[in-house]
Amino acid sequence: ERAADLRDIELKREEVERDRLAGVLAKQRTRDQLSGIEHQVQAQKQQQEQEQRDARLESQKERKQHKLAQSLHKKEVAERKAAAQEHQRLIKEQMSLEKTHIRLGAGQYGVSEHEKLFNASKIKAAI
Repeated sequence: ERAADLRDIELKREEVERDRLAGVLAKQRTRDQLSGIEHQVQAQKQQQEQEQRDARLESQKERKQHKLAQSLHKKEVAERKAAAQEHQRLIKEQMSLEKTHIRLGAGQYGVSEHEKLFNASKIKAAI
């Protein structure tokens, strides 16, 4: 009977030890799962931060490109305006030279009657 009691006690100790080991393993699995979840959360957080940095850099790049495009457009418009003004200046200068030529040519010796008739309206306009 004593041997049976010692055997029961030994079986209970073994059972308790198995239960303790099972509890330790369960806690370790839980810690490992939590650690895995924490790593996933950290990885997602880093990925989001990287995506935000990338988005900010892309936005800055787009703003710089937009400003550059605007400045190039303004420069182009200014160049066209300057070219148009220069063209108008040259036209006015040419017209002035033609008026001067008409005024001088109409009263000059040797101007043909045809040229006088052809330039008559211009001569009147110039006078």
